[in-house]
Amino acid sequence: MKKTDRDEVKRKLRKWGRVKQVCAERQVRIGQYQNLLEGLGRNKDQMDGVDLERIAKSHQESIQNLTEGIEALNRFSDRIEKLVVGLDAEEEMVMRLYYGRGATIYAISMKMHMSRATIFRIKERALDKLAGFMREEEEEVTI
Repeated sequence: MKKTDRDEVKRKLRKWGRVKQVCAERQVRIGQYQNLLEGLGRNKDQMDGVDLERIAKSHQESIQNLTEGIEALNRFSDRIEKLVVGLDAEEEMVMRLYYGRGATIYAISMKMHMSRATIFRIKERALDKLAGFMREEEEEVTI
């Protein structure tokens, strides 16, 4: 296993772990843009029609971009989820706790009643397996 492969897997897992938070933040921003659009509608008498239309279009595009971003993140998360489910039970648990919940190796070792060294080995083994799964997935796409 090359270090770059493992680093790429770690990068994707960190992103996977943040998907819910990022999507929630984007949902808040969508709500803010929707409130701004409603405010524009209420204040349309006070604004130039061209400016109003330009601002409304900009807000609608922002909402669309945020929505598409959320959809892309959810597709990414689903893809990683399918790979993680393919791990052994211990490996899956370690990946979910470490990357999904941000738990430390120490906290995971306490929760699973294993030494930190064992958790570290399980984590490294899982990273190797996930890198292999990702390579196989990429090969399927290119065939």
